[in-house]
Amino acid sequence: LPLLAVCRMRSAGAAEIADRTARKACTHYQHMQCMLDISEKACEPDEEPMPLLDWSEQESVWLCCCPLPYTACKKEEMDQVCFAAVKEHLSPKKISTRPELVAGLQLARGEMQRAGGKACSVLAPEEPLSVCGSAASPPVKRSLAREDLFCEMVTWQLEELGDGNPAEFKANNCKYNAKAQAGKEGDKRKGGALQGPKPEL
Repeated sequence: LPLLAVCRMRSAGAAEIADRTARKACTHYQHMQCMLDISEKACEPDEEPMPLLDWSEQESVWLCCCPLPYTACKKEEMDQVCFAAVKEHLSPKKISTRPELVAGLQLARGEMQRAGGKACSVLAPEEPLSVCGSAASPPVKRSLAREDLFCEMVTWQLEELGDGNPAEFKANNCKYNAKAQAGKEGDKRKGGALQGPKPEL
């Protein structure tokens, strides 16, 4: 699939994403949006994102498949659709560059969206694949060039991890809801890492 830099700008109003109830009705919602969160890390120019493909790395792509992403779990507790998607699209054998990682994360997310059927169709579509904002033409000052994906990502971070900057939401046409911000339980999910040897894949 070709990489396309898409910057969806609207003259007024916030970017349209589904409401929280509709988003969470998607079986793979948590895992899909965790892929977007890792995309943000992959788009940080001063960070080296490739270790995130490793099984035991802190907040690795594999942790996205746990019931509550970034909270460590056992392999048998992982979402199997997510596990298969990560195995298929995010293997270190296939991914060696930042753009390949950003694309692979979206492809894995797309696999889960298709598997989730109608309930998951309310989420931003897989295509066109987005590049990092800094790689867009012209560049945009956000991690992902596509506004819809970016807004879903920061909304998930707000609601699930308790992270959120109102100014960043506003600058990117994302709707900010302070009442939806996670409390201390969000902090407890951060910094997890899977224990033990990587299973046979």
